[in-house]
Amino acid sequence: MAWFVVGLNLFVIVWGGFVSASGSGDGCGASWPLCQQLVTAETRSWETFVEFFHRITSGLALLAIFYMTWRVFRHYAKGHIVRLGATYSVVFIITESLLGAALVIFKWVDTNESLARAFVQPIHLVNTFLLMASLGLTAWWASGNEPPHWSKNRKLLLALAGGLAGVVVLSSFGTIASLASTIFPSESFFEGVQKDFARNVHYLIRLRIWHPIIAVLVGGYLLYLGRLLEQWCPDERVNKLHNFMFTVFLVQFGMGAMNAILLTPVWLQLVHLLGAHLLWLGMVLLNVTALAVARPAEYRLAPS
Repeated sequence: MAWFVVGLNLFVIVWGGFVSASGSGDGCGASWPLCQQLVTAETRSWETFVEFFHRITSGLALLAIFYMTWRVFRHYAKGHIVRLGATYSVVFIITESLLGAALVIFKWVDTNESLARAFVQPIHLVNTFLLMASLGLTAWWASGNEPPHWSKNRKLLLALAGGLAGVVVLSSFGTIASLASTIFPSESFFEGVQKDFARNVHYLIRLRIWHPIIAVLVGGYLLYLGRLLEQWCPDERVNKLHNFMFTVFLVQFGMGAMNAILLTPVWLQLVHLLGAHLLWLGMVLLNVTALAVARPAEYRLAPS
C-alpha cells in the first residue's frame, strides 16, 4: 500500500510539472479548490482540463495518504517508526496543498515573473521533497528495513546531511532554471548562453547559470561521500543504494545538458523532474540505511 502511494504521488508531481511546462497553471483562474472555468463552454479550454486533472489527482493522493496512515496506526504499535513516517506524510501533504493553493490564488503561475513566485516555487519543491521523503521512509520501514540510529555516528550524520543539502540546493536552483526557460524561452542554445552572461537580463536568467555549476560541485561531493561510506558502512545495501543514487545523478546531469541544447522540450522536462525525485529518494534511503548499518567506530575523513 505504501509503495503504491509513493508511486501515485510521483505521478501527481510529474503531472504538476506538465501543468507548469505547458502553461496550464492558470487553467482554472484564481478559483480554488473548485474550477469554475469548467462550468461554461466559453471558459473551458485544454489548459482548464490539464489543471483540473492535476487537482483531482492531488485530491486522490491526499485521500490515499490519509487511508495509508489510518492503516499504519491500526497495524503498528504506538511508538513504531512507521507511524512517524506516516504522520509526517499527513503533515506535508497538507502543507503541499496549501502551497499549491497559494500559487493559484495569488496567480503565481503561467508567465508570472514576480519575485514572490521565484521565492515560493523552491519552497514548494522543498515541501514536496519532505513529503516524498516521509512517504518513501514509511514504505521503506513498513517493508521491514532497519531504522537509523540517530544517537550514534554523528560524523557520518553530518556527511550524509551534506549530501541531502546539496541535492536540495541543486534542485531548488533547477526550479529557478526551469522557470526562467519557461517564461523567457530562447530561439537557440547559443542565444540562451548569451542571455546567461548578458548584463541587462531578468534576474531569473542570471540565476539560471548557477544550476550547472552547483551540479558539478554536488557531483564531486557525492563521489567523495561514496568513499566515506566504503570506510564507514561496508555493507552491500549501502553500496547498492549509493550506486543507484549516483547513476541517477549522472543520468540527470546528461538530461540537464540535453534540456539546454534542445531548448527544454516538455517531455524532457518531465523526465528530468522525475529523475530529480528519484535522486532525492535514493539519497534519503541511502542516509537511513547507512545510519542503520554503520560501524560504531571513530570516523575519519577519507584519505586524499
